[in-house]
Amino acid sequence: NGSCPYDDISSALGVALNGNDVVTVRSGYVSSTETFPLTIPNGVTLDCESDDIIIQPAVTSTITMGQDSVIQDCSFVNTGLIMGSNVNGQQIINNNFTLYNGAGLASGYAGDLLSFTAGSGSMTFSSNTVDVYFTSSSDKLISLAGDDNTVSDNVFTYYGISTGNFGNMIGANNGTGVVISGNYIKLADNMGGYGIDVISAYIAFGDVGWTVSNNVFDFNGCEGSGTGCVGIRLGQQGNPTSTIHVTSTYNIFYNQTGGSSSLYPIQLEQTTSDPVMYVHTGYNGHYGFQGDLIDRSGDFSNSPTHDEFADN
Repeated sequence: NGSCPYDDISSALGVALNGNDVVTVRSGYVSSTETFPLTIPNGVTLDCESDDIIIQPAVTSTITMGQDSVIQDCSFVNTGLIMGSNVNGQQIINNNFTLYNGAGLASGYAGDLLSFTAGSGSMTFSSNTVDVYFTSSSDKLISLAGDDNTVSDNVFTYYGISTGNFGNMIGANNGTGVVISGNYIKLADNMGGYGIDVISAYIAFGDVGWTVSNNVFDFNGCEGSGTGCVGIRLGQQGNPTSTIHVTSTYNIFYNQTGGSSSLYPIQLEQTTSDPVMYVHTGYNGHYGFQGDLIDRSGDFSNSPTHDEFADN
């Protein structure tokens, strides 16, 4: 506790007190002696004092974050974050994350970088840099669940993608009060072998309410086949009593190669029955796409039950 030194992070976290302690990783830290996976107790902050500190498991591993815990100013390789069950208020701020073929850090509705468990929410993921070097399939990078989550002012860059289904970069099945803003998102060449949705919200377990604003979607030659490459995809998976409310404003959708008909800034999609959607858009810019800002062809037998579109 306090200023006591420890040989590794896991030992320091093991004695950290709820809400009172900061575990500071100092220059010279060697992760090869670390014990993974790690768990950050409720209210505890994990902080790195210098840029040369890299937290890296031997293969892949995870860090589970407790209530109101914080990770800041650290660099991670092949490390996924899990929001603990029925806890919220976690903050992940000003970190660097690098994933090399990290698919499999988590599974199911979980994400390779960030995953939520039942009852979590009110998380902030802000001012981080995320570099992704996947060359095989990945279901999700960030899997959001719960209410009042914020993903803001981050830089996400994909490199070296060749084949595989890359699912969603940010995906959710439920959650209201979610803000995704100020992010720069750059896809890789030929990334859309089986399709990627940069941001995807599908009703499966409850209402979805998102504000998506001031983001840059750089498609960078993401030539889609199959389901293609989509900036924001909205749809429904078997829960007709719930609704989607999404506001998309001041976003830039940019495709420098100009060509493929399977690239979409925004797409509405149906899988089981006509979704109930309220989609509000305004002041978005799109360049290099064959179609309009919003593609409504998806799998619709009819138009969305409710929609509202402002001028763009």
